Amino acid sequence: MIRIFLKSYGFVLLISWAIYSCAQKKEQRVGHEISIEIVGIKDSSTVVGYHFGNQRLILDSVKIVNNMLQLKGDYALEKGVYFLYSPNFYFEFIISDQFFQMKINSELGYKDIKISGSKDNELFAKFQNKMAEVQKQQSELSQRLTTSAGTDSLSIIKDLERLGLSAKEFRESLISDYPDLFFISFLKIVEGITIPDFEHIEDLKVRKTASFKYYKDHYFDVLDDAPSMMRTPVLHGYVMKYFDDLVIRQADSVNIQIKNWLDKFEDHPQGFRYWLMTLYTKYQESKIMGMDGVTVFLSDEYFLTDKVDFMDEDQKAEIAEELKFIRPNLIGKMAPRMNLLDTAMRPFSLDQLKEKYLVYFFYDPECGHCKKKTPILKQLYPDLKKAGAEVIAICTITDTDKWKKFIIEQKLDWLNLGDPSYKNNFRMEYNVRTTPQLYVVDQERKIIAKKIDVEQVLDFIENYELIYQNLPQ
Repeated sequence: MIRIFLKSYGFVLLISWAIYSCAQKKEQRVGHEISIEIVGIKDSSTVVGYHFGNQRLILDSVKIVNNMLQLKGDYALEKGVYFLYSPNFYFEFIISDQFFQMKINSELGYKDIKISGSKDNELFAKFQNKMAEVQKQQSELSQRLTTSAGTDSLSIIKDLERLGLSAKEFRESLISDYPDLFFISFLKIVEGITIPDFEHIEDLKVRKTASFKYYKDHYFDVLDDAPSMMRTPVLHGYVMKYFDDLVIRQADSVNIQIKNWLDKFEDHPQGFRYWLMTLYTKYQESKIMGMDGVTVFLSDEYFLTDKVDFMDEDQKAEIAEELKFIRPNLIGKMAPRMNLLDTAMRPFSLDQLKEKYLVYFFYDPECGHCKKKTPILKQLYPDLKKAGAEVIAICTITDTDKWKKFIIEQKLDWLNLGDPSYKNNFRMEYNVRTTPQLYVVDQERKIIAKKIDVEQVLDFIENYELIYQNLPQ
């Protein structure tokens, strides 16, 4: 009995050691090894890529041998949504686990898939199948709705609402059941923030205000870790929606929010570069007045500092040169002073003007666009005067004969000034590289509007006046 016990005990020790050794071996695995079998594929190779912001980037090109491909390396792949692409096949999957296997039917995709070693991909496939089913039913109901009326229409609308609620409940159940998975971090962005109903607030207007404030304040609560979401197709749109819809369209407010966002990528150089360039481009190309203040902020805070290492000195010098034309005339700044002459070549000081608003109209008498816009502004001039504004038309060329001829031909009876000796710096300080250019300054001679069309100037001043009158004194 003792001998049997010892042998059995030794056997138990042997099994335990084997299990322990396997566990140790598994824990010591480094890098990545992903095997994918694609049943029925017609291609001999495929591109492996990943989502990054709103881009799709290539990771590698992999050969397919006997319907099998393998991703293998001694380094870990960043978590994200990856894809296989070939002329006859496209398939998305998740990499969070570094060692797993999948078997896919090239015709059926997620409907016929076997996964081993990756719970994230199991849920991702389940999610894709569910959403495909929901979209199919939504499409069918929507098609029926176009040919229905009365009671039938109401019934279909209710069915659509129930279908939407069902999809939402499905997503919420996944989030609740698997909170720690990478796919759930991805899914939480798809689901978005849930706003309380605030039923305790009886006043509807106050309730809407509370809802909006909650939505804005908690918008990014769904992000567990922003950098880890860079390799997904959902982060870019979610972030841009915030800047489009929730950030006040005023440069100082935008600048604060951009800095807060970029700070999240302090330890993620690729993500930092992506968002810096994305937001810089967005506001540089913006048609909203005053957003050039964002260009100046991003240049001073990032591009012209050692925080940016992906630009050479020549590129930085170009940015610094461009700022010379933007910085002096930002909204809210004091209008740069100008020493101008009237048509009799006498100096004229703008300081003597007492009007509440001044409209600076920079033009070139030989500019075709100026010839079209000047009569429009002239037609508005009487109403501008009634609104407390004076027009100062500033000729940008040095040819006095052409300047005076233009004034006579157009019968311009407002204040006509110029710089025939080219002694002023207004061409740079007011960024007059193209004409016409129009600025509005207030009684303190701060710039309150710039580069707006002449058709807009009267409406702008009248609206500004209404706002000004309602401000607390």
